Amino acid sequence: MSAQELGGDVEATQSSVVADLVERLADLERRLEAAEGRLAAAESAPGGVSTAETDLPSSEPSQCPNRATQTCSPDQSSVHHSCRRWTRRGLLLGAAVGAGAVAAAPPAAASTGIMQYGATNNAGPDDTTLTSTSSGRTLLVSNAGFGSALYANALNNYGLVAVSTNDNGIYAYSGTKSALRLVCGASSGPPTSGTNDRGCLLAPQDGSLWWCAVGGNPGVWRMIVPPAVRAPAGPFVPVTPTRVFDSRLPQPGPAGRIPAGTHRSISVANGRNLTTGAITVYDLVPPGAQAVAMNLTAVRPAGSGFLAVAPGGSTSYASSALNYITGVTLANGLTAAIDPGCRQIEVFVATAATDVLIDILGYY
Repeated sequence: MSAQELGGDVEATQSSVVADLVERLADLERRLEAAEGRLAAAESAPGGVSTAETDLPSSEPSQCPNRATQTCSPDQSSVHHSCRRWTRRGLLLGAAVGAGAVAAAPPAAASTGIMQYGATNNAGPDDTTLTSTSSGRTLLVSNAGFGSALYANALNNYGLVAVSTNDNGIYAYSGTKSALRLVCGASSGPPTSGTNDRGCLLAPQDGSLWWCAVGGNPGVWRMIVPPAVRAPAGPFVPVTPTRVFDSRLPQPGPAGRIPAGTHRSISVANGRNLTTGAITVYDLVPPGAQAVAMNLTAVRPAGSGFLAVAPGGSTSYASSALNYITGVTLANGLTAAIDPGCRQIEVFVATAATDVLIDILGYY
């Protein structure tokens, strides 16, 4: 809802409140006139009892004659009666005008006040706190219509913070639909800038799901679910054995042994020339592939060590894929998961630097 629409709703609500107050004031005036008529008749009747001692005190004593003694001379009784009548009316009118002013005024940005339903309430820079010792709910918000029961919005910080000392921070329940929906404005992930905390979940518009494993700028992210546009893993598709990477060649580079204690993201998408490394087969491993069958080779190791592999973008591995010794070229066949978004595999070199070759035999 825009600010203009919201302001119109508030003005309409205030006008309704003022109209109701005016109607009630008119009703009170009619009742007062009738009561004064009955009072005048009772005072003028034989044996009538005067009500002078019970008159309401005036806020302006100088306007009522003999007000200090609470008596009126015969020629002043009508004036005094009129003074009493208008004093009572003045009280009613003052109360109604005051209430109308409160209703017509916009919600104040103050630290104290009365919550007004159906309107905008502004607490200004102050917190609003509700506490209880209830064993049930401290606050229950319900909506029987089609709108949200609770909506939280913030400009520069968390929209909603839930903290529990001894139980779950958030409990979400739904009927037949999802209990939690994640929506993100980013077209894809993970973030490439900005500070992110460990434990953050990101659900970009491409349907993927990412988890921040290490906080930082932008942090270290793990892809939990690949983009929705990618096909799920299917049956094994064999291909003619084709080289996709050779660290000795200038393409895709950089050429040379991969240093010990480092790792490199390597694309397995395209087949390459055995001499130059130039692309010869585009999409040898097509978009949507989840894993590849490959030969992994260590060439001219500078010492004894091992290679490990993981999906592209990973910063750790779970086991070794190939053990090697100084100066001996060794190969091993294996099936490994890849990053389906960019069709990359992460190769880790432990202990001693070595050149690395990757040949693809097929994909899933």
